[in-house]
Amino acid sequence: MNTEQKILVVAKFAGFTKEKNLGWYDNEMLLPQHIYDVNQGNCFNENELLFSVSWDWLMPIISKCREEQIHGSQYLINNIEHRLLKNDILSTFYNVFEFIQFYNNQLNKIPC
Repeated sequence: MNTEQKILVVAKFAGFTKEKNLGWYDNEMLLPQHIYDVNQGNCFNENELLFSVSWDWLMPIISKCREEQIHGSQYLINNIEHRLLKNDILSTFYNVFEFIQFYNNQLNKIPC
């Protein structure tokens, strides 16, 4: 999976939905207000999803990862925090993606 595909996985975890003819709509509005102000709304084109290059975009997702922790995910949170301390956004983004993959896989194992 390339970075662009990983960005879409992160966007879905963050509550974004793909809206026909509009782009990616941010339903939960977790991002800082100034992002919506600059964008003049909460709908973004794919190339405007900046989770892998902007701390303003990534930090709210890290907070959501911490809130959504499930059994067995603590080492993934530790990996994210380790990368945060190194101020390495791309590696932090990849660790966030790994957490989301684990989280989604665990949710898929829960019987309905």
